Amino acid sequence: MVAKGIDVNISIKILPNVISVSRIVFSVVLLFLEPLSALFYVVYVYCILSDMIDGTIARLLKAESKQGPLLDSIGDFAFVIAIIITIFRCFTMPVWLIVWIAAIFVVKVASAIISIKRHSGVIAHTFLDKVCGYFVVLIIPVAHVFDIGVGIPGAVACVITSITAIEDTAIAFSKRKVTSDTLSFFKL
Repeated sequence: MVAKGIDVNISIKILPNVISVSRIVFSVVLLFLEPLSALFYVVYVYCILSDMIDGTIARLLKAESKQGPLLDSIGDFAFVIAIIITIFRCFTMPVWLIVWIAAIFVVKVASAIISIKRHSGVIAHTFLDKVCGYFVVLIIPVAHVFDIGVGIPGAVACVITSITAIEDTAIAFSKRKVTSDTLSFFKL
């Protein structure tokens, strides 16, 4: 179907990638908004929802692409960086938590680079990665709403993220075939 010179099927097929790119853009926008304001939370929730739906929409539309998982990973990375910067702007962070986050960051980036090199540009999006993401995005609202600081929610997220980083590293060094839809190291 062609409408005004635009192939609608092609336009619909790029929708998941547009959603992923929008998460990258809105993650940057978060850094320019008043932290913890109503508008901040609207954009924050959009970033969360966009992460939840981009892959689902790609599968439903049969619009999965080679770029999709990479854009999703870049969107996740941009959003996590925006979350970390917001935490530093709004909350006092214990030194032990800063060190733990830095260590996790180094391991996750290293395992992603190794995975991309060893598995033809593929980074697995495991079940634990998704669980980890949900805990990470809850740090700010939990710390803000319950006025408990980031120590406890940060530690919970770091425990799960540490386990995820170990799994990501095991997958990166695996000799088995890895796809972006690999659910866990044990499902390779």
